Amino acid sequence: MLSRLAAEVGAVLVVGVVERVEKGPGRGTLFNSVLIYSSDGQLLNHHRKLMPTYTERLVWGPGDTDGLRAVDTPVARIGG
Repeated sequence: MLSRLAAEVGAVLVVGVVERVEKGPGRGTLFNSVLIYSSDGQLLNHHRKLMPTYTERLVWGPGDTDGLRAVDTPVARIGG
């Protein structure tokens, strides 16, 4: 749905989301995440916050380094 919206309006979207693991290891874990979509609707990056701070640790899990990068867009180089 977000990819379609980005493509329809021709905009780069940077969206903060709460992500929940549905299956497998870590099932039920919540993550603070950032999704970056290109203006043609392609998912450019999916980054999970590395370390929840203070009381966030009671609710959210620690992320990984898979999305720890910046991506080039026509607007600017964007990272989370």
